[in-house]
Amino acid sequence: MAWSRLNVRMLFMFVFICAGFMFLFLFMDIDAYDLAITRKTKLKHLHLSNNTQLVANSTEQLESIEEFMKRYSLIHVKRTKHTNEMCLRHGKRLAGKPLSKLLVNEKHKLVFCQTPKVGSVSWCRIMLVLSEYMNYTQVMKLTAAQVSRAWKKHVPRLGAFPLSKQKHILANYTKFMFVRHPFTRLLSAFNDKMKKKDGKYQRGTEYYVNKIKGHYRWDRNATEDVEFVDFINMVVSNVGNVHWSEMYKVCGSCDIHYDVIGHFEDMTNDAKYILTLSNVTSVGFPEPSKSHATYSSDNDKIFKAFSTLPVSMLADLYYKFKYDFTLFDYKIPFRINQNRK
Repeated sequence: MAWSRLNVRMLFMFVFICAGFMFLFLFMDIDAYDLAITRKTKLKHLHLSNNTQLVANSTEQLESIEEFMKRYSLIHVKRTKHTNEMCLRHGKRLAGKPLSKLLVNEKHKLVFCQTPKVGSVSWCRIMLVLSEYMNYTQVMKLTAAQVSRAWKKHVPRLGAFPLSKQKHILANYTKFMFVRHPFTRLLSAFNDKMKKKDGKYQRGTEYYVNKIKGHYRWDRNATEDVEFVDFINMVVSNVGNVHWSEMYKVCGSCDIHYDVIGHFEDMTNDAKYILTLSNVTSVGFPEPSKSHATYSSDNDKIFKAFSTLPVSMLADLYYKFKYDFTLFDYKIPFRINQNRK
């Protein structure tokens, strides 16, 4: 009798446990199904609302501004740390304060160092808007020459302030500069300064053209244009100009500890980070035009131009700009460096 009661009790427990598992699995299946339907519905809705397929950049579309700022904060901490470490390693040879290149906006507590051929005209437009001299629409209609004249009148330089105020600004304002791969910057300078526009060289360019004509390889009968190889030969021979001077010298990267070192190659995101950091919400950075005559960040253009240079000249060029490569963590593009004669 005892054995029969035990069997009944065990059978009851077995049925109860089986029923529980069936109940649990049923609800798990329902939850999983609901979850799958919900995800599918959300993805379908997102697909329809954007009228495009979900691709890699969907992460950016779904990223909140807080997540973006956190991500780019880490990027800029890494960049500035690298630059500061390289400055300490290479010592006082890299020192120098570029007061004439530092533009100040007191309202938003910004200090911008102009590096020519690294989006500096676009940033001067932004500084003019922040100075409230013009609105965004008006300033975007200005030519580069008009922008240059306007900021010199309406955007103060750091050197215009008393020394005590300069120290306060450097200690408390957000200081930023932009850099670019040295080779694409040189190509941009060449396209901008060494090519004729409407059959004429820009004012001030004749001096450098005459330098090339008089001292470097120049065949008057072959062409009247400056060849890229001649321009680079002039650059490595230390005929200087701010448009192709070393970036660390232009902005004193080892003497001023910049809070943000933006990269031209990621200008849109870096600009968004800087403007958001400074609570500038009404101004967006203008998108770069890839059709512009001086646009030089296309890989094929870079390869075509630099492949015309002898290996010895390429080595001299790297040596001249070695601290720009080192401080800002740039490398010679693989395609340029491979299979050279």
